[in-house]
This record gives sequence, structure tokens and C-alpha cells, in this order.
Amino acid sequence: MSFILFMMNLRNLLYSFMFLSCVSFSQEAFNDKNVLDPDKAFVLYAFVSNNQIHASWDIKKGYYLYKKSIFLKLNKLNVEYTITEANEYNQEDKFFGESVVFKDFLRIKSMTKQDLNDATIEISYQGCAEAKYCYPKIIKIL
Repeated sequence: MSFILFMMNLRNLLYSFMFLSCVSFSQEAFNDKNVLDPDKAFVLYAFVSNNQIHASWDIKKGYYLYKKSIFLKLNKLNVEYTITEANEYNQEDKFFGESVVFKDFLRIKSMTKQDLNDATIEISYQGCAEAKYCYPKIIKIL
């Protein structure tokens, strides 16, 4: 019986150690003065022209956006878009495995023209500081 209690305590101790080391690592990355605020790492410019949504990001050196994380929404419904200009790379990402990412810049526009008067436009994206920190999903409402 005491062996079972010993193993349960050892397991709990191991889980506690793993949890605390993860918290410590994430806190260290978050406090790293070399990790930019996401609005500075991924500078978003968005506007509407001729009933099309246009968005572009200036991505700081050492940062990248995930291709699969970029969404345009119009009144909470996904809107298809086309990439008009980008530096696109395939990379083995330590956070998400094989990934397509954008570095330096990205420009997109909605594929269809729609009446955008009184519409709610949402742009979401996610990126990382190379080998340091991944930001949570970022959502901007226009």
C-alpha cells in the first residue's frame, strides 16, 4: 500500500514540476524584452475600397504569421480572400510542425465585392517570434 502512495506522490510531484516549468518558460518568454508587442511585430493596415476588404501586414524581422491562421469575416461569416503579395515559406515549426508562414510582409484582398455599409469586418491572425514565443490568436474589428 505504501508503494502505491509513494508512486502517486511521485507522479503528482512530476506533474507539478512539469506544470511549473511550463509556466516559468512561458512567463520568461512573455517578459523577454526582445519579444515585441504583437501590434508592433505584425503591423496591420486594413481598409475598404470598391466594396472589397484589403489588409496588409508589415512583419518585423524575426517574426512570422501562420498562413492557416488568417481569416476575414464579414458579419461573422468567413470571406474568401486572395493573397496579392507575400513572402511565403515552408518551415518545420517547433510549435505547430510543418507550416506555411509569411515573413516581412503580406497583402490580401477579399475575392468578392459586397455591400460593406454597416458591416462588421473581422480580421484574425496568429504569429510567432522565431524560436521564442507564439502569440495567441489576434482579432481586429474594423
